[in-house]
Amino acid sequence: MIPLLTLLSLSAHADPGLLEETRGVIGRGVEAIPGGAAARLLGERGQWDEAAADWSALANQSGLVEARIWEMVAFWRAGDADAAHAAAVAAMAMSPGDQTVLLAATWLLNEDGHHGRAAKLLRRFPDTSEDSEGALILQMRSLMMSGKTRRALRIRESALEAGSDDAWFWFELSLEDAWRGLPEAEQHMRRALRSDGVAPMHYQLLILHLSELDEVSDAVRVGIEGMERFPDDAGLGIAVLELCQSASSKDALERLITFDPERAVARALMGTLLLVDEEPEAAARHLQAAVDNGEDRPSIYRLLSEAFTASEERGRAWSALTGGLRTHPENLRLWTDLFELGREQGRLSDALHLSERAWQDGAESGFLVQFSYRAAADIDELEAALRWSERGLRIDTLRTDALAWHALSLSELGRGTEALVAYENALRQAPDDPTILNNLAWFLLDPSDGVAPDPDRARTLADAALSQRDLPVPAYLDTLARAHWLLGDREAAIEAQRRAARLDPSDADIQSTLEAYERGAP
Repeated sequence: MIPLLTLLSLSAHADPGLLEETRGVIGRGVEAIPGGAAARLLGERGQWDEAAADWSALANQSGLVEARIWEMVAFWRAGDADAAHAAAVAAMAMSPGDQTVLLAATWLLNEDGHHGRAAKLLRRFPDTSEDSEGALILQMRSLMMSGKTRRALRIRESALEAGSDDAWFWFELSLEDAWRGLPEAEQHMRRALRSDGVAPMHYQLLILHLSELDEVSDAVRVGIEGMERFPDDAGLGIAVLELCQSASSKDALERLITFDPERAVARALMGTLLLVDEEPEAAARHLQAAVDNGEDRPSIYRLLSEAFTASEERGRAWSALTGGLRTHPENLRLWTDLFELGREQGRLSDALHLSERAWQDGAESGFLVQFSYRAAADIDELEAALRWSERGLRIDTLRTDALAWHALSLSELGRGTEALVAYENALRQAPDDPTILNNLAWFLLDPSDGVAPDPDRARTLADAALSQRDLPVPAYLDTLARAHWLLGDREAAIEAQRRAARLDPSDADIQSTLEAYERGAP
């Protein structure tokens, strides 16, 4: 069963979420057409007129029948049936025996109400083709729509006799059954789940179908099975979470957990729902049970930490994140939460200990360097800050923030000569970076290790830093004011400091410096 048939079917009938996922399936082939990705993006944005024009041009330029088929689809979605038919005719002329073209043209005839013509066209489809199952289903649809129910049902029986181990075949058949109100729809949806090539969207379709039949318990159970099979699929996870928002669905989930309390995904889902409902203690119990029973997604550890934090169990909140990092040492969000929690709990030193161990174990990521450097600088662990800045440069010698960190760390340690060399190197690599310009300016106002002050150059650098920003930065104005003061221009210094104070009235250092300038005794 080719993905194109599913796209064409869903474009007229399925809900937007399923359609979007199916576009992703077929979209993998679009990149083979030069310029196809951009044209596809226009369609995904709903700009079908522009997409149709692009596909038309691409078809003319490339001579590829695939581009002509996409032109047909785009014109039809744009509401230009005549142009869509013209594209279909052109595609068939380019490749008369192409099975994909036959399927696409048949779909178009069906959508325009020419069901008899569609069924007739499909007779040209070879039974030996790997896509013949799809053609049978489309032929059944054509006959059903043209009122030839008996023939349609005979075709349906042929499709069933042909059988298949392909999930897409059973998925298409179940769609037909559902649209016609046939009771076998659910059976065929479930068959799709047992077949080769099953995808998350097959679970989503069955969940939707069961929900419409008010078979809530079955819908929840299928959703849990899908999440166990595809634990990293966000679309399926969101669909199941939305399903369980209702009271009846939550009751069904509770019954499932009572029957099988070690069902990790079910416990994780219940914990998430309870956390949303602001029941953190109960949420924490379910989420912890999920982890204890093998649930190991980073998001669960984060939710567990959030639940413990809301329950004021600070130590367990910390342990939840460190537990997640043991199995996911390079997960950005876990480290983000850990350092944020470290700041809240005054445990940045502990966070640095963990990041040091992770680095030694091979977790050499840029974000780990960034978090660790800033934490070390915040708690004045200057040697650690220098070490992390050097690691940042090891990952990327031209990384601008690491260049600035390295120079600043040397300066803070009183290694002025090395700091000046590091600043000059940083400035050569990033001459317009405002942070490097400002930091070098501040360093030159009060250097160490025998480096001579240079307030005149500092003023030039501070002005340059300010010119790189759309809005003035209080810290840069503070630097500029200091340079003016040391050069003896007190009025300019007070004016710059007043601007800084107006922009950030909460900064006590800027306010006290202004008062000192105004007294004439900084």
